[in-house]
Amino acid sequence: MSHARQDLDHDTLRQAAEWFAVLGAGDAGDGERARWQAWLAERPEHGRAWQRVEAISAQLDLPVEERAAADSALAAAHHVARRRQALKALALLGVSVSAGWAAWKSPSGQSMLAGLGADYRTATGETAEFTLADGSRLWLDTASAADVDLGPALRRIVLQAGRILVETASGMSQAPLVVNTAQGRLHALGTRFCVQQFAAATEVAVYAGRVEARPGDTGAGSRVVQAGEWLRFTSASIGTPQPAMTGGEAWVRGVLLADNLPLPAFLEELARYRHGLLRCDPAVAHLRVAGGYPLRDPDRALSMLEAALPIKVRRRLPGWVVIEAR
Repeated sequence: MSHARQDLDHDTLRQAAEWFAVLGAGDAGDGERARWQAWLAERPEHGRAWQRVEAISAQLDLPVEERAAADSALAAAHHVARRRQALKALALLGVSVSAGWAAWKSPSGQSMLAGLGADYRTATGETAEFTLADGSRLWLDTASAADVDLGPALRRIVLQAGRILVETASGMSQAPLVVNTAQGRLHALGTRFCVQQFAAATEVAVYAGRVEARPGDTGAGSRVVQAGEWLRFTSASIGTPQPAMTGGEAWVRGVLLADNLPLPAFLEELARYRHGLLRCDPAVAHLRVAGGYPLRDPDRALSMLEAALPIKVRRRLPGWVVIEAR
């Protein structure tokens, strides 16, 4: 590594990443470009930091569809903050713009906005457990939000974003309990179950009892998911129950339990618990992961992964991590 690369401190790289996000948005004005030029000329290190950020961006080589996903993320952020603040925040956090990640994990922009004022919510990397007024227990996963309305005729949880685990309180006097998502409704039949909200689909995994899943489009019908089963549905269609993944509820204990899980899928799950960009080099995408990893300490989890597999955890920029072959 050259001396020029070594003398770039964290703050200088952070500033370069901010400018890269601002100028890359496509709506920077002449004043912003003039301030960027002034920043570049201020110190030689600024120019080197800018070149390094450009080089790393080129190495990522994002496909067109991933760039579109990034644009969608920026558009969603615009609803909760001024665009310039949102762009800088995305640069600082090194948000992953993988189209696969966005489709599988990210809530819609509307859910993100609604989650800001939800009754129960968690930040990135945080999980929480609550006991509701009726005795039911509710766990919120990282970056999740839910509203709760325990009425005399109906107990309703509205999942705004992320993932929850529900353990219902039973009793003859208890009203029916349902979970509403953007794609439909889940009716708990004396049960312990997990619900995850994605941009265009809902997933439910049942660990005890049964859950009836019904898409928002009533013409799509409904299905009953039994204990040990998993189901995915959209607003207009519903799948067939499948065996639930082993250890699917381990996240409530702060553990990511992998049972021969493909490395890219493992990293996508771990990425939900950290700020920044976490990518998998295609050369190691065939590897599989087994064991328990700490979700509340993603850096430790990456160190454990590095010790268990023939990989190297390479930190390209603050918050930007790429998993490569050792």
